Amino acid sequence: MPINTYYTNRTPAWVGRFNVLNEEDMKELELVKQMVKFFNKNSEKHKWRVDLKGREQFNKTNPKYGWGGSLKGGLKNAKEFDVYIHKRA
Repeated sequence: MPINTYYTNRTPAWVGRFNVLNEEDMKELELVKQMVKFFNKNSEKHKWRVDLKGREQFNKTNPKYGWGGSLKGGLKNAKEFDVYIHKRA
């Protein structure tokens, strides 16, 4: 699934869901990271960060999610990422 450009009931910080096994999705994820890097380099007032949340595990565990909504096994165990852009504190 590419970058989300349509209305959704999710938070405005949500960029989209990216599949690890899909080359196009990984290219778009790199594009998002490069854009945030560019914004941070050229902005003195606001700084941003890309937040990856793992979804859909390769190796199934129970429970699926740990404290704070993180996928068990970390990002290495994720088939898909939900990507968010947040303002740095």
